Amino acid sequence: MYNKLTVSHILVMFLLLRLTFDAEVSSKESETFEDLDPEYCVSQLQQRFPPVWEDQWAEITTGFRIRGASFDLHTLHILQHWKGQFPLSDYFLFCFNYFSDANENSQFYNNELELKFKAFEKINFSLFGYPFYDKKESDAGIRLSYEDSPLDFVRISVLMENAPNNYTFKGRDEDSMRIYSSLPILFSLDISIIRKQSQRFIVSYNIEKPYRANYENESGKVLNIKEGQKSNIAIKHRYLFPDSTILSWNINFEYNKEDYLSGEGTFDSTKQCVRLRTGMYAYKSISESFGLTMQYDSDLQEKHPFPSVKRKAILIGIERHFGGHSNIGINYCNGIGRLIFENKKRKDNRLILFADHKFKNKARAGMNLGIELDSRDVTQTWSGRYDKVFLFLQYPNQ
Repeated sequence: MYNKLTVSHILVMFLLLRLTFDAEVSSKESETFEDLDPEYCVSQLQQRFPPVWEDQWAEITTGFRIRGASFDLHTLHILQHWKGQFPLSDYFLFCFNYFSDANENSQFYNNELELKFKAFEKINFSLFGYPFYDKKESDAGIRLSYEDSPLDFVRISVLMENAPNNYTFKGRDEDSMRIYSSLPILFSLDISIIRKQSQRFIVSYNIEKPYRANYENESGKVLNIKEGQKSNIAIKHRYLFPDSTILSWNINFEYNKEDYLSGEGTFDSTKQCVRLRTGMYAYKSISESFGLTMQYDSDLQEKHPFPSVKRKAILIGIERHFGGHSNIGINYCNGIGRLIFENKKRKDNRLILFADHKFKNKARAGMNLGIELDSRDVTQTWSGRYDKVFLFLQYPNQ
């Protein structure tokens, strides 16, 4: 009990320290790792936590995981993900979900704080939000949920974006005031349709009704207008066969549109993005000690007025297991990244050596090393990259 309390207190203290620091240097408008150039399509697949780690992470309520990545000689990439659930009484729970990522230009962070009231045994009412130092970018909402376990749930959420300063905002360094005539409100449904030992099927759907923001000066004159809307749907399915074969797939579709108008309401410009991401993972045991793996990823971004991006990568490999606690393996990965309409294309062929270990307390540590088979690819203006090293650490505390 003492050790669990100590670790829980450390988690909370670390979160508060990170929030205090990141609040002054971060922006939720920054790009995450997955938004980097298409040439990183293979690294995007290589950097992911192993699927068995993801299964463990989905089932825990309190813990942390960290990934460190060296892409080449001059870049270091660190991802942190912390989450916790702490009872304040028999009826109230405090929950947080903190995620920190970065690209070469800026830091990205996203943190959800939630105060959960247990109305009935498995039915909860929550106040939740995403606080930011820039208050006009903060979000706040309410949620009604049925939760039997981390993987057996139904959640209905209503999020008022850009709260609490979302109705009127006067910037200190701007001669304009933002006034929403139609508020940006996001409606969400997350449901675990199938939750069995052998099968999981999860659906998430979000839709934001069209919003409209007028930017006015101190005299009330409308300088310009912004209108927008967005939606996305995500599906995840995992099936465990009787012979321990694993097959899982996922699909995520996103739509985002922003229109910019003059003060008189005349159309000026637009930004649109349609993104379709798909993935598949398969594992087949061929003996007590060996197994075969396969992964496939596809990512298509149609953006206007920016160049569209297309990424796809496939990985096949073999694993060697030692007593159910340690694994080593070798994978071959092939990927193609392309900036459509700019004639930029990058091909990657890479060997990935990996090893991981599960400790007695269920913590995991692992690493993988990517070795480029194309020593230098300067076709279509992109330079070759050096070997990539990734280190992983995951600690569950329940």
